Amino acid sequence: MQNSAAISVQKSLNSSRTQRRRSVADSTAVSSRSASTSSDASAAQGFILNDEPITLFRLELERLQYILHFPEEVAFQLSATEYQLFYSIQPMDYVRYVSCDLTSVPVIDNPSPVRNLVKRLSEVSSWITHVIISMPTHDDRKTALTSIIRMIDVCWNIGNFNAAVEILMGLKSEKLRPFWLSLRHDEKQKYEQLCEMLLPSNQAAPSTPYLEAVQRALRMPQCRLIPFFGVFLRDLYAIVNDMPNVVVIGHERNKERLEV
Repeated sequence: MQNSAAISVQKSLNSSRTQRRRSVADSTAVSSRSASTSSDASAAQGFILNDEPITLFRLELERLQYILHFPEEVAFQLSATEYQLFYSIQPMDYVRYVSCDLTSVPVIDNPSPVRNLVKRLSEVSSWITHVIISMPTHDDRKTALTSIIRMIDVCWNIGNFNAAVEILMGLKSEKLRPFWLSLRHDEKQKYEQLCEMLLPSNQAAPSTPYLEAVQRALRMPQCRLIPFFGVFLRDLYAIVNDMPNVVVIGHERNKERLEV
């Protein structure tokens, strides 16, 4: 199963290189049409994260909050969960999710497992934002930030790029703007470097360091690679939008023509 997914990752990377100079349409933003809207939403890497309650992964994240002072352990535990989640999803699930989302298919008729990835992205990001905000003092928030940055570094080093993006998007929340403004440049430098690698400002294609890191991970059989699933979705949204019609095979094997 991992070999098949690795091939899909490789194809996505090759496609990203050829499209590096192309801009992606605004419709590549991933937001479930059934999700509750919020006046406080943060956007990054083509995703719109609604500030919704943490429910699906609440117990896991509450448990991890108790060991934030061991960022390496938090990173490894996040990776254990996300590895199982990512590799349980088949390539066709991504296609079905995108096609149904573009045609406003009701959630009940589109029980795609990809929704769990989108939900986890939202919940982990919201959790990271909450961790910073909930600290009682400014020094405590800076200490928490140090641990969170270390978590991103560890996720990057072990090949869990998906969690690295989730965590970083939590740090980019508008709720943390006053906190970032209160820091010196040298205190924000590492954060800004990570943003350039994982959330490039042009949002048109993955950064070169990200692509090179994924390539290295693919060459390491012992690496439990977890690429950022948003790369797949962004490319699929662009492809489906460029095609006049697509035939989608539903969960019951019934074929429907998708008019985009």
